[in-house]
Amino acid sequence: MSNLNAAIEELEKSLSVEQRRLGDYQRDLERMEEKKPIVKQNIQDTESKIQDIEASIFVLKKMVEE
Repeated sequence: MSNLNAAIEELEKSLSVEQRRLGDYQRDLERMEEKKPIVKQNIQDTESKIQDIEASIFVLKKMVEE
């Protein structure tokens, strides 16, 4: 009987650990979802800056050619 009690206790400890881990993963996912729009906006802003720089380089190269 004590072997069964020990097994139950071990399983309960494992359950507790896995439930805590699940909660951590769920909180991580929530934080990522909150950050997603910010990251998307940063990507768009950076793409826009890259296009502006590329356009400036193109114009300056044309001026050099003249």
